[in-house]
Amino acid sequence: MRLLSLSILTLLYILSSVHSAEAHRPYLVKDKTFETPKGIIITERLYGDGIVVTDPMQYQIRDGKGNVLANTKTYNHIATFCPNLKFCWAFPYDGFTILSVGQKLDYKGLDLEKEKPIFELAEEEKTSFERYLSDPNYKRTASYEFGYPEFQNKDKIGFKAVKFSSVFSALVILKENLIGLLLTLALSIVPIFIKSFFFDILKSESRIITFARKLFGTVLIIGFTIFFIITIFSLSFFTGLPFFYMMVSLSVGLYIGSKMGKRIVQKHNAI
Repeated sequence: MRLLSLSILTLLYILSSVHSAEAHRPYLVKDKTFETPKGIIITERLYGDGIVVTDPMQYQIRDGKGNVLANTKTYNHIATFCPNLKFCWAFPYDGFTILSVGQKLDYKGLDLEKEKPIFELAEEEKTSFERYLSDPNYKRTASYEFGYPEFQNKDKIGFKAVKFSSVFSALVILKENLIGLLLTLALSIVPIFIKSFFFDILKSESRIITFARKLFGTVLIIGFTIFFIITIFSLSFFTGLPFFYMMVSLSVGLYIGSKMGKRIVQKHNAI
């Protein structure tokens, strides 16, 4: 039952992460809303359409009137850390990233005096966009008017690359992918428990039963290993979970699993 539950959880995670299986409008997803003396400032992500893989994105800063004040270039994945507008960072990454050079928002350089822009939106889109700008809890809106970031290919505006930021980029990328890494860690423990149960805990004097037990345990381990390999490659491909971080999580999971397995066997033998 545990194995089945983990399998279902993994599939749900992958399916929830892949929201680009069919063509759709560009859409905005709000990260945070900040109150400033000159009005509301929104940090957000503009997503395009990745068709099969994850949707490409830009990280943007937008004012309460609707103006985009700053944006990064378009990337497949961006990890962000923005506790306040004066310390707001974007770290682009992909499946092969180890460290990333961060881009810091130049808050002092933002033009906060822009007039309200004119958008040609359908009535439903207009209502949604106005609510998006005014309601901090309204997190998403979509329109072709926003443009697909992968086709616009904008240069970054208002963000400056800072080389030393790569030192703490790993923490930000880790935060962005925490669910996938914890899932990898949890799944990597399962084969250790299967091995401990079928090879170390279950005992029988019958050679036939012993052979059947070990054969069944081996089949389970091989089957789960194949499922696990497919899962981690799917996570890396569809969600951009960096392979290096995944391998670290896998190693930690195997280490924890081996320690826990030994303790369980020792407790069982002591009974």
